[in-house]
Amino acid sequence: MNALILASESAMAKIHGRPVLSHILDRVDGLVDSCYVAVDNKFSMDFKELYGSRVDIIEDRGFIDNLRFVRRDTGLFVIDGGNYFDFDLNEMVELYKKKREGTVVALYDVGSREKAKGFSVPIFKRNKYLVVGMIEKPLAPENSWVDCSIYLLSKFYFI
Repeated sequence: MNALILASESAMAKIHGRPVLSHILDRVDGLVDSCYVAVDNKFSMDFKELYGSRVDIIEDRGFIDNLRFVRRDTGLFVIDGGNYFDFDLNEMVELYKKKREGTVVALYDVGSREKAKGFSVPIFKRNKYLVVGMIEKPLAPENSWVDCSIYLLSKFYFI
């Protein structure tokens, strides 16, 4: 399994005295064989100085183009590098294995539809286990679940 982290300036914002990206790397440590961080060229030296020994830094060329530079022969975590989260990713890995390497999306229940208006909200088919789409900042969300911008993509996604 590998990881592609899409990092921007916000990945360097400090939470609990450390950059958000440091927290994310701690979460994927031990779960992935390779970790790629896609950054804007103007920030690449900053990221290389801090993380060059832990990750492969690639120039951010947009999601689809970034995929050309990462190993895709196994599952691939895709993570927004500016989003802090404190949950264990092992649950996603276990679900991924249980679903025979099907794509897994991390969601969070913000508790009300009103709060969900400011986020990307999933569209479910029949139950809360099949996401068939996302609506960005809906005026009238169908539910209170929001996208965490953490995905575990099947290697079959790239065929």
